[in-house]
Amino acid sequence: MFNLLIPYIQKKHSIKEAITTLEKESIYRLRYEIYRRELNKKNVDCDKVGRDSDFIVDDEDELDNSYLFYLGDERRPFATFRLTIYDSGNIPKTIKERYSLGNFPEVSDFRIVEMSRGMISQNSRKGQIMLSMAIFVYLFCVRKKIEIGFLYCAPGLSKYYKLFGYRPYRADIVKTRDGVRLPMINIFSDYAYYSRVRSPLKRLVRKKNKRSPKDFFDVSLIEDRLVEEKSPYMVDEEAICDTVLRDIKENNLKAPIFNGIDLKQLKLLLRKGVLIIVNSGEVVLSEGVVEKELYVILNGSLTVFSKNKRKIAELKKGDVFGEVAFFNQNGERTASIVAVEKSTLLMFSRNFLDRISSQNKDMAIQLLFNLSTVLANRLASENLKKRNKPFLSFLRKCD
Repeated sequence: MFNLLIPYIQKKHSIKEAITTLEKESIYRLRYEIYRRELNKKNVDCDKVGRDSDFIVDDEDELDNSYLFYLGDERRPFATFRLTIYDSGNIPKTIKERYSLGNFPEVSDFRIVEMSRGMISQNSRKGQIMLSMAIFVYLFCVRKKIEIGFLYCAPGLSKYYKLFGYRPYRADIVKTRDGVRLPMINIFSDYAYYSRVRSPLKRLVRKKNKRSPKDFFDVSLIEDRLVEEKSPYMVDEEAICDTVLRDIKENNLKAPIFNGIDLKQLKLLLRKGVLIIVNSGEVVLSEGVVEKELYVILNGSLTVFSKNKRKIAELKKGDVFGEVAFFNQNGERTASIVAVEKSTLLMFSRNFLDRISSQNKDMAIQLLFNLSTVLANRLASENLKKRNKPFLSFLRKCD
């Protein structure tokens, strides 16, 4: 059935390579539209940000081994992504460092591809657009005889990419101006993994694997480094559930978001999260960026900074943060948050309440109440500080 759907999806959501200057400039403009205007990213990691032209351009866009693709009209695309191919023995140092390839010397003998600058405009994010892009990328890599793919993404997107064969592995978190990003690897011939995660692409993998096995990358060579426990984050639902429940039991973890929730409901909640480990000094959130992910500190501590880099507050085990942007209609972060020490965080994507509501409405109501209480207490604390500020200033002068 899926094999019949592929031509339909490909025809309905036709993906074109950007060849002309007009097509490329339309893609650069779409990036600007999404990054700067929709997501309010003031410090985009790129090589050129147009002022008069409203472009976002990378040096990689002009490489001979880079391909730009888009969906929609050549003047007004609504989705885009870039694929950059690196031949064996010719992988740049920046790519090796970005994806911690020093841990994977076996990869150097194979062609690899990096997927980057993948984005879909806000009005087009429902339906089969992402699936269409995933099918295209997979078939592109088959044609180009590429066995391994890499990307890095915002934590909230990692579970979506997992459905298309990407997974955590032993690599450092990618640091960007906007906060932490998660590196992921894809072994395009690993049918066992695609089946395990119930990927809609698994039939494509099986079809690909009918050719001679000697062309495949032997996943067993690096299997010991594909275990989530050796990665700085987890997306496996059962592993996350077991880890957090053990932490609650052994370390007496108490978090206000868990109040009034029984064990069955808690397990449902934990399966919606992503577990992330950040090191001291890593920026988790950046002020002004539009992101609605919510975080719970399982262990460690973080500091909240204002726009002028003034320390506002300290966050500790059990604290929730990101709730202001979560409730704010525009989703804009109101402060920057940096890890003081190595910390473990539980992250929930922006629509996790909607997904829980479809399964357990009473639980969704309790979670909403818990988050509202966290927000109210935090606002009350801030108001108290503001009211006491003149008095504290007077005491300092007297001293």
